[in-house]
Amino acid sequence: MFKRSGRRRVMRVASKILYRNLRRPGEAGVKLVPDQSQRAAEKEVLKGLGFTIIEIPPVPLALGRNARLGTLPRT
Repeated sequence: MFKRSGRRRVMRVASKILYRNLRRPGEAGVKLVPDQSQRAAEKEVLKGLGFTIIEIPPVPLALGRNARLGTLPRT
């Protein structure tokens, strides 16, 4: 493939944890976790607080020349 500046583009995958509280219908949220290793820990913390995990979809992270490591893209 063609490379513009000789650098390869690195693609990392983060996780987006969607959760809600069944006892309080208006209490829900999204937690962005940059590392797969932190995903299980955050999931256990949320379950310990009484939240139900709805879904954990992957979120692509594009790391370029000017991107900082560990940051999530703005939407």
